[in-house]
Amino acid sequence: MKKSIIIFSIVILQGCSVDDNSNGIIQDLAPIISVNIPTSFIASKSYEMGINYERPSSCHYFAGLDITQKNNEVTIGVVNHSKTSSSNCSKSGDLSKTTSLKFVVERNDFYIFRFWKGENSLGEDEFIIKQIPVAQPDDE
Repeated sequence: MKKSIIIFSIVILQGCSVDDNSNGIIQDLAPIISVNIPTSFIASKSYEMGINYERPSSCHYFAGLDITQKNNEVTIGVVNHSKTSSSNCSKSGDLSKTTSLKFVVERNDFYIFRFWKGENSLGEDEFIIKQIPVAQPDDE
């Protein structure tokens, strides 16, 4: 019985592999080059943030945002996808695009936003970091 469960688990895990590009689509993070974010928030309000990013090539398209939040720290990455069968892709010219994020303020103190801007020469992630204070509605 244990062997059956282990074999079944291995088959399931292999079938869900992120590296499996048999469907011909690859997902990559696109470096964020700038953000348009308020300098302060009001508690319980929502805000639209502009995120400017650079696509790796003209064959990359916006797939969504990768957002993780732990306490008051929010890490954001732009996910692009491309087809492995794509040809005639340009890696030069204007590859910048803009997307937006609607953010609802739920805390009463401050947020630290970390926007992924790529890796340095050592392969370490680098971020655009913005600390945004939150004011109470009656402090306006």
